[in-house]
Amino acid sequence: MDGESFDAVVQRVSMVASRRGVLRAGVGALAGVALDILGLSAGEEVEARRRRRKRCGEGGPCRVFVTENVLGGSIGGLAGADEACQLFAEASNLRGTYKAWLSDSTASPKTRFVHSTGPYKLLDGTQIAGNWTQLTDGSLRAPITITETGGTVTGSEFVWTNTNVDGTAGTAGDHCGNWSTATGSGLRGTVGHKDSNWTQSGTGACNTGQHLYCFQQSGR
Repeated sequence: MDGESFDAVVQRVSMVASRRGVLRAGVGALAGVALDILGLSAGEEVEARRRRRKRCGEGGPCRVFVTENVLGGSIGGLAGADEACQLFAEASNLRGTYKAWLSDSTASPKTRFVHSTGPYKLLDGTQIAGNWTQLTDGSLRAPITITETGGTVTGSEFVWTNTNVDGTAGTAGDHCGNWSTATGSGLRGTVGHKDSNWTQSGTGACNTGQHLYCFQQSGR
């Protein structure tokens, strides 16, 4: 490790965590004073907080982005694709848990996603669907063109999906050997579309690079 020892880093991180703990304690005390002033019970305060800001997966908004980078069809299965979405999100300081809009022969977004009762939104706040039902009704309110870094992908680029517009898996077996091989073909969508082509627009060779759609499942 360059610059400082591992022990020094641990000590510094511990000091930061300790300071944050003191800060949180102070905020908690202030919150208690506010409760007394407002005359709210603890239960009423919990409910007020719940109404103010719900989490993704609990009725709050869920983020959606298209990856800035492209990946070949040998992604490491659904788990590898989900991990890629998570890593891209964390690298851009996006909180929460993320999964790829991707299906193989055993699972699909319909079976493995949280079916959000809240809206799905791009990183600029644009709403693409009001909830899971609207997300899978055949069209989006807006195309998914914004990346995890806030950049834009053009409408001529493709996204691995093997997923029908209703969130179920494609039936032709176009999933690059369950996303584990660079041979064969994979069903893909096209960036820039709001109709069914956003997720169903032909196939691409598994040895080519395509983007992924990443959907937040939980968190703020």
